[in-house]
Amino acid sequence: MLLGATALLTLVVTKTLGAADESAAAHSVMCELFRAAAGTYTPPAIAPTPRSIQEKVDAINMSVAPKAWQDLFSDDDNTNAFDKLKGADKTTAEKLGGQTKWEEWRAAKKKAKALNIATSSEGEYPKITSAVQMAAAQQEIRKLVAQSKQLFSTADGLQTFLTDPKQNKIQSELNKALYGGDGTTTKPTVGVSTGQPTNDASYCRTTNAAKSITGDFLCLCGDSNANNKECSQYYTPTRTNGNAAIDTDWGDLKASCGETELQEAKPEKITAAIAAWQAALTIKSNGGQVKAFLGKSNTGDGTDCDGSPTKTCIGYDEYFKKTGGKKLTTLPWLAALNEAAKHLTAAANKEQVLRATVTQMEAIEKTVEETYKRAANGQLVYVQTTKLQTKNTASQQATNPNVECGSITEKPKCMGKCEWKGEEKTGKCEVNTTKVAEQAKQPGKDGATETGETKTTDKCGQAKTLEECAAVKGDIPKDKKAVCGWIDGKCQDYSFLLSKQFALSVVSAAFVSLIRFYNFKDFFYFYRS
Repeated sequence: MLLGATALLTLVVTKTLGAADESAAAHSVMCELFRAAAGTYTPPAIAPTPRSIQEKVDAINMSVAPKAWQDLFSDDDNTNAFDKLKGADKTTAEKLGGQTKWEEWRAAKKKAKALNIATSSEGEYPKITSAVQMAAAQQEIRKLVAQSKQLFSTADGLQTFLTDPKQNKIQSELNKALYGGDGTTTKPTVGVSTGQPTNDASYCRTTNAAKSITGDFLCLCGDSNANNKECSQYYTPTRTNGNAAIDTDWGDLKASCGETELQEAKPEKITAAIAAWQAALTIKSNGGQVKAFLGKSNTGDGTDCDGSPTKTCIGYDEYFKKTGGKKLTTLPWLAALNEAAKHLTAAANKEQVLRATVTQMEAIEKTVEETYKRAANGQLVYVQTTKLQTKNTASQQATNPNVECGSITEKPKCMGKCEWKGEEKTGKCEVNTTKVAEQAKQPGKDGATETGETKTTDKCGQAKTLEECAAVKGDIPKDKKAVCGWIDGKCQDYSFLLSKQFALSVVSAAFVSLIRFYNFKDFFYFYRS
């Protein structure tokens, strides 16, 4: 008797222990899938934003624009807003690009005012008072603005993708994987996350398997007949016949996964969870067909999965058939998880590009600011005096007795055109006007006086005929046959003509050089790269 009772007790205990934790490994895998899909995506915080950088660049650009352009825009929303414009103003705004462009320029004008750009002669952005510096600033800043706008277009598109859930689709794909449906469902829902609760087959099997991670998890562990802790020592299942029941049951089931602090969704976590699920599947052959299931199957091939003890399993046969089946990549929650991972990877790549683009924009913003400030301080371009002007100034100083005498500070050195007036120590060297006048009248080299006038002869001018002109006596210039020549109907001195031609050639060369300089100067101001 005692032996029989002991044997019966042993059988009962063994059977009970055999049922407990039979699908614990599958439970663990489903917990990993839950954590991967329940992670959240938070767009990166980018500071400063691309828009804030571009707004500042546009504001500085507006402040160096011609006054006529600036006067088109004001901060009066009652009269200057695009939809408030009338008549010729409306026509002008439409020709300039329409509402979007108009409001961008108005925003730039407002921003310039808010930053006190060019509002006074002091502050961080004082007025640019030099026309030359302003022209140079306009040229430089316009080029920088064009570069910045291209970068902004890229950065703005990237940031919009990262912050707009409808574009990046990360959260919707995670929701779709976890709860099923189109991605708008945010909790387990009967008929969306699972099949209809008519019976176990319609609820969890046939075509309703793999609709969602929560659905498969509840079907694996949630049948009330499996009351021996088949999935977890921390979970007692109830039949989820309605949404109220499924809410309670799901709360208990996900709590059995342990303390779960949901973290940022990561593609590598998703990939790892999927790999763990695939590794936990049991693949068997049955009647020439491949059977695939997760959990405990009493028959060993998953054909008996119904949620009861020793049969706590979920079948995925349709996705492992050699012919007539479905591709594994189309399994609903798996496809959604893979899409979420793909979008997360794309988001990470776009974030890197965004940050690099913002860094470039910041560099341009800094250059624009420095360009403006240098122009305001008169340091953007260097206005150089021409060589001709410098040479003339030096020549004037050398031939001007006032400059020459005034620079002498010692009496013994005050000679020639200069004379010392006053005491030896307290006097000063001044021009000796008498000597200067006398020297000016004396002929110099090549018949020129000290004043630079060329001495002419009366002999040539007195000749009235060609014969008289040819007979004039005197020094015959080099390469000429006579002192005078009959030119333009009268007798003229060859020496005078040569000196005049030389003087004209010097003036002409100087004038050409001056024109070339100013052409270069204009090029430098407005096209400097």
